[in-house]
Amino acid sequence: MDSAEIFYIVIVKVLWMTDVVEVLCSRREYVEAIEDGCRGKRELAQELDVSESMVYKAIRELRGHGIVDDHDYSLTVTGRLLLENYRKMQRISDASELWERLDVPTEVLEDARPVLPKRHAPQRPIDKLETEIDRASKIRGLAPTILHRYVSATDEMIRENDLDAEFVVEQDVLRELAENYGELFHSSLEHGMEVLVTEEELPFGHAVLDGDRSCIVVYDDRGRVEGALFFRSPEAVAWTEEIYERYRCDARHFEGVEI
Repeated sequence: MDSAEIFYIVIVKVLWMTDVVEVLCSRREYVEAIEDGCRGKRELAQELDVSESMVYKAIRELRGHGIVDDHDYSLTVTGRLLLENYRKMQRISDASELWERLDVPTEVLEDARPVLPKRHAPQRPIDKLETEIDRASKIRGLAPTILHRYVSATDEMIRENDLDAEFVVEQDVLRELAENYGELFHSSLEHGMEVLVTEEELPFGHAVLDGDRSCIVVYDDRGRVEGALFFRSPEAVAWTEEIYERYRCDARHFEGVEI
């Protein structure tokens, strides 16, 4: 095979991929409905509130690109893989501003599942974090800022769920805890929470949960949550554990810190 033939094959494959991705994007609601279990033209029409003729046209196009099986209403292996990779690209696109602000290895970010605030649901990242903490028996974290939800939810889980908790905080966070959250703060301490104070500026919020999952929370300059990244791969969790230990080794127990 000469270079001209190889070039032609490459161009054909690139054009095919471009075309199939465009079809997947334009027909994504059909693909996801089929993934969720819709198994017929009428069912898809009802689910998507479209006419059966529109379903027929969409399915014919998806079958023509190998995304939907020719014999029934199910995704092909190609369709499932394309959808999975489309979602991965969408996650990367949605969280692009977070990626650019973090000095995080690419291999760690490959595993990240971003949760971003929405106009109608600005607390989505914190809701997700609380859900993860509620499932945990052990947490190790970095706290560059403080929210009432963090303090009250953590105290409740330490008292009621016997959560093993240790945090490295900035000195201003310790001062805020002591001055404005004294009762909750001391309740958590009495039930076993450990707090260490660092003189460094923490680059982001961070938690390692049970040693098998972790997250990073990104804040703006005013302490508002810009988004959170959740990890499960061993490589990502190991990296977040290393970050925690890096700050922990130079931190002091809060009782030895003047505030």
